[in-house]
Amino acid sequence: MRREAEEDWNRSRRGRGDITPTGSETFTKMMGMVRLKVPDAQTTRNCRLEEIADGIVVNSQTKQRFTYSDPCVERGVTVAYQEEAHKASIQAVKEILSANLKLKLRLAPERALATLGALR
Repeated sequence: MRREAEEDWNRSRRGRGDITPTGSETFTKMMGMVRLKVPDAQTTRNCRLEEIADGIVVNSQTKQRFTYSDPCVERGVTVAYQEEAHKASIQAVKEILSANLKLKLRLAPERALATLGALR
């Protein structure tokens, strides 16, 4: 897998337009990771849900009580690492910690989070 990723990367650096080094597939290959397809996993990605009185969750479109047998629930997901999402999450946590706890994070975000986790 790593050799294939290196070939993709080298091809993209030579100016071929069929591979982009920022594409998630190429990135996961470069990191030695794979995209994992889970065909039976349930996903609510297309469900629009809302909470009504007494904490009951309903489908926003049908107003029916939500269950995992709702037609909006689909099967089949792909799990993969996304560098941009990871960086955005780290930045968001830094901002929340700085704003709410008045922390000035001088450590790398990952170390700061690990330090805070150890304090619990």
